[in-house]
Amino acid sequence: MKKLNEVFDEIKTPDLWKDNLYDAAYFEKKKSSRGIFKKVVIATVVVLAITACTITVCAVTGVIDVLPFFKDDVKVYKEGFKDEVSAEKIDKGQFQEVEKSVETENAVIKATKFFGDWDECYTLFEVTLKNGIVAEEVTMEILGLDSIITDTEKYLGDTFRSVPVTDEETGETVFYFNVLNAYTHVVTSLQEDRDMTYYISSLCYYTNGIKHEEITDTLTMTYKPDGNVLTDVGTEYPQRQVEINGVDLNVYRVVYSDYKMEIELRYTLDEGLEPSWDNGHQIYTQVLGIGEYEEFRKENANMKLFVDDVEVDYVEPDFNGQFKPCSMGWLWPEVNQPSNEFTINLRFDSFDYFNAQSIVLQITESDGNVFNYAFR
Repeated sequence: MKKLNEVFDEIKTPDLWKDNLYDAAYFEKKKSSRGIFKKVVIATVVVLAITACTITVCAVTGVIDVLPFFKDDVKVYKEGFKDEVSAEKIDKGQFQEVEKSVETENAVIKATKFFGDWDECYTLFEVTLKNGIVAEEVTMEILGLDSIITDTEKYLGDTFRSVPVTDEETGETVFYFNVLNAYTHVVTSLQEDRDMTYYISSLCYYTNGIKHEEITDTLTMTYKPDGNVLTDVGTEYPQRQVEINGVDLNVYRVVYSDYKMEIELRYTLDEGLEPSWDNGHQIYTQVLGIGEYEEFRKENANMKLFVDDVEVDYVEPDFNGQFKPCSMGWLWPEVNQPSNEFTINLRFDSFDYFNAQSIVLQITESDGNVFNYAFR
């Protein structure tokens, strides 16, 4: 099996994009799945990760209110997904119109829009139930891959929740899905002028709190994304060392995107320690100054971001729980070959980094020592 850097040497992309691909080729630990979605392998790199946040996504049982009827996708994002960034992109017409649809026995599934930036991009799906089925909520397990991939059994899909919108005149309800695309697959498909293929593993609808599931393992949808609608992001590789609570970390990468600022810190287990999740997590909690079984809380975080002397908030967990304020990752250079290298990913609200004069991470150690790490 080829190492990841050998694979990317064969990809005809600018060097900066190769770097971005290499560093993005891992993901946080996904939810359990079935069928073709059994393993996680992204460009021959696997990462296991845990989300460090008090909010979790639970099974939907009609808790979400049905929104007033509107056809305006901007309002779907603002009022349903609570995503002002995507709402603004759609409002400005910064999206690709997608007209693809597939049907199951009980539903029509449409892909309608593709948009985002070069770090984070989404596809908007709409689901309409058939056969007179009435439901409070629908969930869908789906994964988008570069269409060149044929060994789909190695990949893992995510289960996405929907925002239901009902037409008060007709009574018809459309369920909207904001599906996060795998960054590596979007970039490679764009550079090689290939399609993205979406594999829909299952569709679940909830009626009066009762779950009904339709297995759709063979259902696929394909379209070619347009990179022209994606906005640029700023990516820096400080490659500078910092010690926090006695742990040596590498400030490896910083991404300034439309959606967030993400700081990636990397650390390595001491020689002799077994590469394991538990050992990596022990260091993770040590860096954050929290107990072994304590979850990260942004209100008490020991690292705070200041831009031009004004504190920037951590991001709120997104609608589908894809991004948290802080998470841990485990890098695997090859399948079945875990490394002793782990990551801590801090995510803050986006800001105008082009015009920022001062960007500082204020770090408070467990002994009360406070120091600043300046990015600018």
